[in-house]
Amino acid sequence: MCCRRWVEPRSSSRGSEHLRAWAGVSSIELTLQHVLTQQGTIMPGLQIFPLLLIPTVLYALIAIPAGENVAEAMAAVAFTMPLASGAAWSFTWGHLILLVAVVTLFIEILKSTTPSGAQMVDNGLAVAVFIVSFILFLLVKPFGTTEFFIITLMSLLDFLTGSVIMTRVSQRTVQYGQH
Repeated sequence: MCCRRWVEPRSSSRGSEHLRAWAGVSSIELTLQHVLTQQGTIMPGLQIFPLLLIPTVLYALIAIPAGENVAEAMAAVAFTMPLASGAAWSFTWGHLILLVAVVTLFIEILKSTTPSGAQMVDNGLAVAVFIVSFILFLLVKPFGTTEFFIITLMSLLDFLTGSVIMTRVSQRTVQYGQH
C-alpha cells in the first residue's frame, strides 16, 4: 500500500479518526507534529539547527574548565530528589547532559520525517556535528569519556536515521505521485 497522509482539518470531525487510521497516522503523531510546527511548516530556526549541538556544547562547558578532573565533574551531583520509597535519587551532571541528548535526538528524528531542502541542510550539519564530536573524542583528553562517546554515537544515529527516513519518505512520495 502506498503512503497516504491525512492532513488534520482545522475543525475536527467524527470521521477524522477513521481517515487517520486509513492513512496510517496516529493522533500522537499529529500532536507531535503540531508541537513542532507552525501552520504546517517546521519553525525556521528549529528546522536547520542540529539540536545535538546543545548537549555537545553543554558537555564542553563542563569538561573544558574541569580539564583532567572531567570524570569527577560529570559524577558531581546536580540535584537529589527524595522518592516515595524513602530512597534519595541523585542525578549527576553526566546524567543530565545525556538526558538532554536523548530528548534532542528524539526531536531530531521527528524533524527528519518532513522531507525538505532545509532537512537536507540539517542532515549535513548533523554529520558535521558527528565528525567534530568524534575528533574531539579521539584527540582531546577531557572529551574521552563514556558520556561524550554516547553523545557522539547519538550524533551518528541522528545522521543515519535522518538519511534513512528522508530516503524512505521521498520514495513514498514518488510512489504516491506515480499512482
